[in-house]
Amino acid sequence: ETADLSAARYQGLYVLEERIRVGDDRLPIDDIVTPGDTALPALSGSYLFKADRNDLDEFYWRTARNFPNSSGRFMVLDRPKRAEVQPAQSLYIIQAFNEFENTVYGTDPMHPETGVGRCIDLLSWADFHIMKTYSMDVDIFTLSSYFHKDRGGKIMAGPVWDFDRSLGPYGYPESTYPNVKRWDAWTFASEPFTRNDFWGRLHAQPAFQRLYWDRWFALRRGTLSNTNLAATIGRLHAQLPEAAATRDYVKWGQWPTNDVFGRTHSGEIAWMTWFATNHATWIDQNFKQKCAVLRAPVLDPACRIQPAGEPLTVTLTAPEGDLVYYTLDGSDPVLWNNLPAPQARACRPGMSVQLTASAALFARATTRAHDTWSLAARAEYLLGGRRARPGDILISEIHYHPRVDAADPQ
Repeated sequence: ETADLSAARYQGLYVLEERIRVGDDRLPIDDIVTPGDTALPALSGSYLFKADRNDLDEFYWRTARNFPNSSGRFMVLDRPKRAEVQPAQSLYIIQAFNEFENTVYGTDPMHPETGVGRCIDLLSWADFHIMKTYSMDVDIFTLSSYFHKDRGGKIMAGPVWDFDRSLGPYGYPESTYPNVKRWDAWTFASEPFTRNDFWGRLHAQPAFQRLYWDRWFALRRGTLSNTNLAATIGRLHAQLPEAAATRDYVKWGQWPTNDVFGRTHSGEIAWMTWFATNHATWIDQNFKQKCAVLRAPVLDPACRIQPAGEPLTVTLTAPEGDLVYYTLDGSDPVLWNNLPAPQARACRPGMSVQLTASAALFARATTRAHDTWSLAARAEYLLGGRRARPGDILISEIHYHPRVDAADPQ
């Protein structure tokens, strides 16, 4: 190309992006299995796979319960590719996922020793579902839905990927998808909670519901707070001047289609901020539509640091429930099977606890029948102590034990 660049040859804005890859600053897992990795422990990972359409160079399958049950969609092995994957490796990852699926459909899927926690990393699965659901991603769980399994590790959900049609995507007629531009709805695609697949089975478990909604509200206090959502959108917006966006619209004759804030780039950003923050707030207000979880008790004071020798009184109130169970060691006061934990103490809402030593208080409210429990309430109380500061810990030695290749120990 030798011709000079000029406005007459303008071709609009382009976004360059990478695909999901394994490596430093990308997906931080061990190396993908090689053709020689056909015995444990090397056979156990790493694998990168997804629910998606398959390409010709990819090995694919459906689970024992026929997930994903959609035409042209499969469980697809992204890495290693079909030409390199060995029969023992494809069988291993199929059986690993089937073991999870069989367990979640079993009689006690959240049992701490025999349940799904043996097979999957539950927190990563909660995070994955939260991001897919919050964004109202049209692909939801059967397209562009990645998983990975590290060597010797559990199946992780993620990384999240492919959000071009999310947070109020355009291009769909509201006559066909009435929720397509609404922030006061759970989805405009398939139902994300009550489903006839392993996601639906997970969300039917009270222990997973508590983990999931505890995580949602923890994110809402930080990463997904309205303040941070607006700031993130604003920071990304600052990278693209209004004039540059307008030139692209003019070049291709494609303009924003929202009529709430105006069909301009600034109007689009205002609409995105409005949608993202209102949708998150709406979920806060309506989460009980999707679970059997009570609202969290309130601890007063929420946290406290005070000198030794001064006892502290903490009052536990509950907007819902007849009893409050709590622990002072940071452990969950309820077991996976809805029974109070052996170390948990009980009190009525409105009663107080007197602390004479530091404690990590963890409380949940419940009904008299213990059939429904609340979101978590946690607080740290330091009596005669303080939080760590820079300089409190010094590194004196580092011990490094590299992994030895049995085939080449040198």
